[in-house]
Amino acid sequence: MLTTRRSRKILITMTVGALLAGCGGSSGGGPAAGSGATPVVTPPASTQTLTVSGSVSGLLPGTLVGVTNNGSDLITIDSNGTYQFDVQIPYDGAYDVVIASEPVGQSCTVLNGSGTGITQNVSNADINCAATPTVPVAPSPIPATPLSSAYHTLVWQDDFAQDTAGAPNATLWAMLTGNGTEYGNTGWGNNEAEYYLPSNASVVNGALQIMGKADMTVSGNSCGNSQSGCQFSSARVTSLKSIDLGQPGFLEVQAQIPTAVGSWPAIWLLPGATPGQAFPPSPAQLAAQPTWPSGGEIDLVEYLWLYLSPGDTVVQTSIHLPAGAASPYADSYQYVRTTLTSSASSAFHLYQLSWTAGQIEYAIDNSVIMTCVKVTQTCTPRDPTSPGVPAVSSWPYGTTFSQYYLLMNLAIGGNAGITGSNNALVPANYDQRMVVNYVRYLTP
Repeated sequence: MLTTRRSRKILITMTVGALLAGCGGSSGGGPAAGSGATPVVTPPASTQTLTVSGSVSGLLPGTLVGVTNNGSDLITIDSNGTYQFDVQIPYDGAYDVVIASEPVGQSCTVLNGSGTGITQNVSNADINCAATPTVPVAPSPIPATPLSSAYHTLVWQDDFAQDTAGAPNATLWAMLTGNGTEYGNTGWGNNEAEYYLPSNASVVNGALQIMGKADMTVSGNSCGNSQSGCQFSSARVTSLKSIDLGQPGFLEVQAQIPTAVGSWPAIWLLPGATPGQAFPPSPAQLAAQPTWPSGGEIDLVEYLWLYLSPGDTVVQTSIHLPAGAASPYADSYQYVRTTLTSSASSAFHLYQLSWTAGQIEYAIDNSVIMTCVKVTQTCTPRDPTSPGVPAVSSWPYGTTFSQYYLLMNLAIGGNAGITGSNNALVPANYDQRMVVNYVRYLTP
């Protein structure tokens, strides 16, 4: 989003009064009438010099306001505290000091800047500047899409357009820190190479950017329980507001996801306590977080470079179910792979999820791509390379668990992101972005 800068100046404007007219004639002492001599008339001065001075307060260091003295000779006033200049005005004329320019992000006011030249040859024109008050911007409506039009109640959304540049809205999103060691799960159980940092997620030009990049000062990758030794950093963003899978609803994320070598981006749902609210996580937070995969996992979209490259138009959508009679459960999953009509990394696509008590439906760009049914615990269509679901798996969505949270992250390397087991083939200059245009959650 662009910020429009105003190019303005402080302007001195004059209202010209009536000039004093000179008169001939004499009541004595002058030449007699009829003498033939021409009387000498001295006209009054038509202009006078007025010195304008005053104080300037509140200007930010390094900023300027401009002043014109009667429309010429631009004078700049800085934040030193006082200023003074001379201006020519008509004799008996009036003047006003008018704010016609303000520094970006500030509003300026003339506290006293009007007078009449005949009575004032030195005029005060104090100027006070202050930060422009921030006016809250209401969330802009996100246009309805063919699948969203059946849902009429907005539960929550973020289109990032109303956010200032910097960290995303702290009332909606939490940023995770670490590489899993803090949670007893180094590399997140997938041998991933990244260390998550809140600073790698930011709002830029009205969209959320999740940045994965290499630290060029680190040779090799030996991540531990601190950032030192980690060759790559990225971000993992988690919603602080939940998504209720116990009630019918619709979730939609418009995003670009990277597909470069070593990339493993994902937009997905997990149940229970929101991960990443505290760092390091408290024992209570860890205890409240369900042990994966007891609450399942819903992947609206992933790009797994190891399995989907070369090319950047094929993405994967998955459902995970807990398998087994009791905890610890095994992971039972099914997936479908979809070919997009354009690049996943350079074009925005809609990744959509709708659900009822009996099924979960996945869609991309308003086309349903997979439907998973609670009764049979099967999904159709299923990719030919996808495993099936064991008969002993269970359906946790809206039953064992109802509150789920949205996660968006860019993993680097790992078991699905790169060839080999030590992430050595991830490019040393890795620099990629996931860009999220908006997220919204609706109910009927």
